[in-house]
Amino acid sequence: VQNISPFGRKHTMSRMLHNVLQTYMVMEIHSPVDLPWSMHNIFPSWLMGGAKNHQLHHLHASCHFQQYFTYLDYTFGTLLTQQQKDDLKSTNKGRKKQS
Repeated sequence: VQNISPFGRKHTMSRMLHNVLQTYMVMEIHSPVDLPWSMHNIFPSWLMGGAKNHQLHHLHASCHFQQYFTYLDYTFGTLLTQQQKDDLKSTNKGRKKQS
């Protein structure tokens, strides 16, 4: 699949660059570290969500399905508002205190 594109076969260097970028992006969204060069700090929040939004998907499987692009979650109604995010965080804190 990585060797095929709408423009024909991909060049070897293009595939290598794609693999490096894809690996970095997957590692970043699953990392709790908030760095200045993280995707969610560079790109607008309506375009790329980054680790903060994707972490909500791992906590609550009914939201933030897209790994990178938040506009798709907005389009399909699975993007949480800031109020909903705050409510989920306070609910999780209450659960941790009860344990």
